[in-house]
Amino acid sequence: MKIIFLIFTLTLTTCQTVVGVGKVKAYSELAKKLGRVTKLERVIVTGKVTEKQGLRIREKPTTSSKQLGIIPVDGAVRITSLEGPEETIYGITSRWYELVYEGQAGWAFGGFISYEKTKVTKYVEKKTDGEEIDKNFGLKLRKKAGRSSETLGHIAFGEKLEVLDDTTGLQETIYDIPGRWLKVRYGEKVGWVFGGLVEYEKEKKEEKAESRKTFTNSSGIEFVLIPAGEFSMGCSPGDEKCHENEKPLHKVKITKPFYMGKFEVTQKQWRDIMGKNKLNTCGDNCPVQTVSWPEVQEFIKKLNEQVMNGHDHSLQGYRYRLPTEAEWEYAARAGTTTRYYFGKDASTLGDYAWYRNNSGRKIHPVGMKKPNAFELYDMIGNVWEWVEDTYDKDYYSKSPEKDPKNEKKAPYRVFRGGGSNYGLERCRVSDRYYWIPDYYSIDVGFRLVLSLRERIAQ
Repeated sequence: MKIIFLIFTLTLTTCQTVVGVGKVKAYSELAKKLGRVTKLERVIVTGKVTEKQGLRIREKPTTSSKQLGIIPVDGAVRITSLEGPEETIYGITSRWYELVYEGQAGWAFGGFISYEKTKVTKYVEKKTDGEEIDKNFGLKLRKKAGRSSETLGHIAFGEKLEVLDDTTGLQETIYDIPGRWLKVRYGEKVGWVFGGLVEYEKEKKEEKAESRKTFTNSSGIEFVLIPAGEFSMGCSPGDEKCHENEKPLHKVKITKPFYMGKFEVTQKQWRDIMGKNKLNTCGDNCPVQTVSWPEVQEFIKKLNEQVMNGHDHSLQGYRYRLPTEAEWEYAARAGTTTRYYFGKDASTLGDYAWYRNNSGRKIHPVGMKKPNAFELYDMIGNVWEWVEDTYDKDYYSKSPEKDPKNEKKAPYRVFRGGGSNYGLERCRVSDRYYWIPDYYSIDVGFRLVLSLRERIAQ
């Protein structure tokens, strides 16, 4: 099947007050989805195969709906939506597709339609609520970051715009494309557009010494460089929600920088390495769930084998692992000393985390909330995250100051950060939770660390 694509590209020019300047490319007639009806062999009660036939177009996505026509075998159709209700017909489970055949619009059962994506671009137009592309007017300019915000206008194809902010906007996935909302100026209007549909080069500025470095591996896992430093680990001063295992507050030094996953490891990233998902209740861009500590170690082992086998040449000498409990809290706090990495005010927790009060008690795609100062997302809420350490409720009273890691044999392993099914008392940066290593739950996942050694400049 042929697919239509829509591409937006920005090209950098010099401007002292903006991040980047560019223009949107013209709409292309390649931006349609085409498919062909496959040969259908209908199975009857006796199990014999009857005559081959075409596929019915119906007014609504159900077999009881009015028939509008028939698509012959190998008839070309234009698919406008792949998101109809799911149904099983003749033993085949699929969604209904909204489509057009020779001018007739309607619905057909997708299990009898085959198509393949043309390798032209990854930007695929899809019909969804809050569409960000309008083929007649261009890319939607919104008052605030998010598809529910008021539309201020459209950035016309071929027109120039200025990117004012590409770091603080909401991270979201639209048309299966992850991206961050960008604050832009278009003419006299200032607003937000979805950055996943925009390509541009930043202005070339001198990199400041304190600027963080990032890295994306061959599996698409993004990492952020966390600098060495020291912090106070444990119960934040004045935090009445602390448990005894978070005490005493004590100084910890992280002596080496390390890369930490920008997001929790996703369902797709897990499946690409392990071959399948144990449970996926949310989608490919959601955190992997129901994984035990030993299963996470197997995932890490496979990643490290790829490095050893030369799959990621740039990572020779490095290794993947889970963060230590100290590294996790250091990265989560990102220089803060309060119970949350954004301050003390629990009323704004929903801006940074999926937790009991705003999650519907289910997990959500990674990167939808605001990050901490290290640009790490979902460090509290969404899913709990396994760390390397074994659990000891009194470990803080005897742990070393430099790079602590509890490797003493114990029946439990630690996970941190709280989950979507938990409230304020658990979704704090110092909270410690634990269970047997073989434990797994719908809201337990993890994020990775990449050991740096001497390769990254201090």
